[in-house]
Amino acid sequence: MVVENTQNREIIGVARLSRQPLKTNADLKMIIKDAWHGKGLGALLLKTLITIAKSEKIDTICATILSENSGMLHILQKSGFSLSQKADTPYTYASIML
Repeated sequence: MVVENTQNREIIGVARLSRQPLKTNADLKMIIKDAWHGKGLGALLLKTLITIAKSEKIDTICATILSENSGMLHILQKSGFSLSQKADTPYTYASIML
């Protein structure tokens, strides 16, 4: 999904789920332009992706996030994702069963 600022046609966010054929889990990727952080766009994109995942019979969504990305970690945790720090790496693993 791509979110565009309708005033200037600038892309302000992109979110997607990727899944391998015949699998029921998907990997989440999302990026929001810095100027749009804290405005609810990430939460809205995530909610939409979860709805799409359910309709596509995806049962688990996973993501790997830089541990310093507190905004994304907050959105995921608030949406019901479980978070766990990956040992000896700068990453946090997030997952949710739908």
